[in-house]
Amino acid sequence: MLFEKNKEFKKDIKKIENLYIENNKTRIKEEIERVYTRLVEDKEKSKKVLKQIVKNRVYEAHRIASNIYEKELEQNRHDSSNSKEFIFQTIKNSLSGMIYNNSRGYIFISDKDGKNLLQPINKKLENKSVHILNNEQISNASYKIIDTINKKTENYLEYPWFKFNDLTKKHNKISFIKYFEPLNLAIGSGEYIEDFENELKEKVLESIRKVRFGKSGYLFAYDLEGNCLSHFKKELIGLNRINMQDSEGKYILQDLLNFTKENKEGFFSYLTISKPNDKVKSREKISYVKLFNDWNWVIGTGFYLDSLDEQINKEKELLIKSNKDSIKTIIFLSLLITIFTLLLSFLVSKTLEKRFLNYKLRLEKERIRLIQAQETALLGEWEYDIKNKKYFWSNEVLKMFGIKEIGNNTIEKYLKKVIHPEDLKKVNEAFNNTIQTGEEYSLIYRIYKPNGDISWIRNKAYLNKEKEIIIGISQNISELKKLEEEKQQKDELLYQQSKMAAMGEMLANIAHQWRQPLSTISTAATGAKIQKEMDYLTDSQLYSALDAINNSAQYLSQTIDDFKGFFNPNNNKLSSFNISKTINKTLKLISSQLNTKDIKIIEDINDYELLSIENELIQVLINIINNARDALISKEKENRLIFINTYKQNDISYIEILDNAGGIDDSVIHRIFEPYFTTKHQSQGTGIGLYMSHDIITSHLKGNIIVSNEIYQYNNIECKGAKFTIKIK
Repeated sequence: MLFEKNKEFKKDIKKIENLYIENNKTRIKEEIERVYTRLVEDKEKSKKVLKQIVKNRVYEAHRIASNIYEKELEQNRHDSSNSKEFIFQTIKNSLSGMIYNNSRGYIFISDKDGKNLLQPINKKLENKSVHILNNEQISNASYKIIDTINKKTENYLEYPWFKFNDLTKKHNKISFIKYFEPLNLAIGSGEYIEDFENELKEKVLESIRKVRFGKSGYLFAYDLEGNCLSHFKKELIGLNRINMQDSEGKYILQDLLNFTKENKEGFFSYLTISKPNDKVKSREKISYVKLFNDWNWVIGTGFYLDSLDEQINKEKELLIKSNKDSIKTIIFLSLLITIFTLLLSFLVSKTLEKRFLNYKLRLEKERIRLIQAQETALLGEWEYDIKNKKYFWSNEVLKMFGIKEIGNNTIEKYLKKVIHPEDLKKVNEAFNNTIQTGEEYSLIYRIYKPNGDISWIRNKAYLNKEKEIIIGISQNISELKKLEEEKQQKDELLYQQSKMAAMGEMLANIAHQWRQPLSTISTAATGAKIQKEMDYLTDSQLYSALDAINNSAQYLSQTIDDFKGFFNPNNNKLSSFNISKTINKTLKLISSQLNTKDIKIIEDINDYELLSIENELIQVLINIINNARDALISKEKENRLIFINTYKQNDISYIEILDNAGGIDDSVIHRIFEPYFTTKHQSQGTGIGLYMSHDIITSHLKGNIIVSNEIYQYNNIECKGAKFTIKIK
């Protein structure tokens, strides 16, 4: 607790230091920014004020000149020849006496040729053109005066000019001129910028000296040479303090001025000077300084850090007192907590003991359930220690192999004996591959049990993270294999039933297709015989009868070939064929059944080549078309239609068979491919045709078959029927 208090104290002290420094930095920066803003405003105003003062003087002189001109013109109107010259001299004499600003300010007059007609301070330049001075800026100002006279207006000028009678040195001056129309002259006056600014600087410095804030805050100002311009200690003003050093021998002011020149503004830390006889030692100070570029002034203010030390000492005293109080509290609380903890620990230990017992019982139950689950699923685990070459088999695995226990050093030999010879190689390869690469393996193999029975085992194994142990799970799947075999036998039986049903359909089709040719043969033979007996048989009639018999026999032979191809097992192989030819073969086999029932086939065949088992696809197509035929026969319809469409899209081959028999009931359409499910009467349907079709497409042809009810338009008549879609990649 004391340790934490000390840590918090250090943090608080740091916060106080930071807060004190940041607050004071903000305060002194705001003071300097305020003064700096005022300096900028005063300087900007100074030029406007100066211009206004000069303008007022010129306007005053212009009024005086106008009054003199009007008065003298009235008095001398009888003598017009000398009146203007006389009036000019009167005006000149009057205006030459307008001297102000300690003789810096005066009135001057210029004519339209740039000649100085009045120069009360510089008499040497009076009645002379300023161009004799060979100064470009002065000449430019003269041209502006001439332009102002020509335009009869007024204007400001800024140019270098002389002070008093000293023609060796020029000073920047602002002047204002105004056109005096009666004499076609310009009257002007001006003021030196530096003189006006010097007066302004004195006023500004005086206001800076008076600034005070906080307990001992003040402002100071220096020029870049180190001359003190403003300080709360009056005796320092005017002194050059560039060589001022602190207790460590650093040149304080020189460093401060260099910092300001480089950064223009910012915070600067330093030690104040302490003299040998001073009671107060050097103190650390932080100042904020800013350069006023226009006048090359550095203005600043600062604060001392000794006030911070006072705050920290107060905090230390509070901490010491708090620590003493805390020690007493800790001793008292420790006793209470110790007693409470002893009681609590006793209660907790009892509770934990009870919970651990319950947990142990629960774990035992879970273990028993796990064993029971493994026994039910015929699962067991095993491990192989790669480094020590040792096996661990659970009891469940031992039961699978039909043994009670087996010595570790004989397991490999035992496995070689019991694993089926055809499976031994793949078991060894998978096991060794896991050891070498760390890949998980999963495989199924056969074993001989001691009684000679064969069991099927599924093995899964993986390498642990340390790559030291193979962990595996074995499952006896003999029952599953038996079920698979039974299902396979059942599917084969269904397939044979489907074939027999298809054969029955084919025989019925053969009977339909043979009926007419046989009738033709019988009629031709009987007719020829009767005609022969009655001696009416001509050679042409005989040849005609023989041709009819021959054509019918050829048709019967072709029919036999078509059906023989369908039932030939050699055709149940993977081959490449055109879908259009396959559709034609299918329709040939069942055309008689469709024709006798007035069922019309509408084909939209986009031919493509398919790599598949053609005979099995034909069987599926016959099943679907026969189902559509039966559905159409059961409906009393004028038009019985079956549509066959083929196309290819995105490398998938599509075959669509659609009828107009009204569709399949929505409640049973999802069961249409189930074995022994039929929508026909039991005497008409076996329920295996579509089941086998689905099995052939998905298992043998690696495709997909779906059924849906569709509503569509044909010859502007709305139709509804079942649509079977076969997709084969």
